[in-house]
Amino acid sequence: MKKFLMIVAALLLCAVSIEAGNPLKKSRLVFDEYVIDVGETPYKKGGSYTFKFPYRNQGEGDLIISAIVPGCYCIVPEYSNDPLKMGQTDTITVTYNPYRSGKFRQMLAVCSNSEHEVLYITVRGDLIEE
Repeated sequence: MKKFLMIVAALLLCAVSIEAGNPLKKSRLVFDEYVIDVGETPYKKGGSYTFKFPYRNQGEGDLIISAIVPGCYCIVPEYSNDPLKMGQTDTITVTYNPYRSGKFRQMLAVCSNSEHEVLYITVRGDLIEE
């Protein structure tokens, strides 16, 4: 139920995102990777894990990321909402603060004025106690 509510919230945020520039020139958000899988990783109690998602604008219009909605409060995204011109690149930094060891899979909904208003990025792995 929580994930359903988060997805609904993401869609609502995207519905109110701003269209930048000429509406005939669409932006196109493309990630280098949509899933980062860290595999088995040592669990650091009280520690955090940072992931980077490079992306670029492959469209003609300016790209604006209006919101990033995480699937839980244990994951925090950092991003710029400055317009990204055609061909430019930037990075979304995601910090995961686990409360236990074990397998994890966290999705984030990225809302923008791209031709695909919502794209999902995911971090996953297995935190192993030593």
